[in-house]
Amino acid sequence: MSELTEAEKGYLAGMMDADGCISIASGTHTKGYPIHSLRSIITSSDKSYLEYWRDKLDMGAVHKQTGRPIRGSNRRRVWYSWQLGPNDTVALLRLIGDHLILKRDQAKVALAFMELPSGCFGSRGVPAGIIEKREAFCGLIRDLKHEEMVSDDEIEAVILDIIGAKQEPLWAD
Repeated sequence: MSELTEAEKGYLAGMMDADGCISIASGTHTKGYPIHSLRSIITSSDKSYLEYWRDKLDMGAVHKQTGRPIRGSNRRRVWYSWQLGPNDTVALLRLIGDHLILKRDQAKVALAFMELPSGCFGSRGVPAGIIEKREAFCGLIRDLKHEEMVSDDEIEAVILDIIGAKQEPLWAD
């Protein structure tokens, strides 16, 4: 990944605020236990624009998306999405976090979520307490998409309530 200027970090933050999505996907593993995975997506109708940032940061993948047929025609709306998995999402959010405005709260929740224990827990499966915390983060990030911005103190209090411990600042303010 090449170094970014503060202007580039601000530009990427603007992309995330305007055309991005930070989410915690949930589902069920084939063995029956719940799984949760952080991801982020930035969309655009300009493929080369997203490929530029993907290549510059060496993160994620750009995919073509198509919608339903446009009314009165056989053509379909086409757009592109730059999709990042958990580790790339964390790296990107840490890089641009200081510059985010609209998705700042979601970014803080996403980074706190990634601090939870992950990986294989053996034959006993994922402990119930970890599943509860993961689901709480999943619900919180979903709720933040439909609420007005809240203060940093409020969001950090909710995060602390979920994890039940003191947490270091996620990035410098």
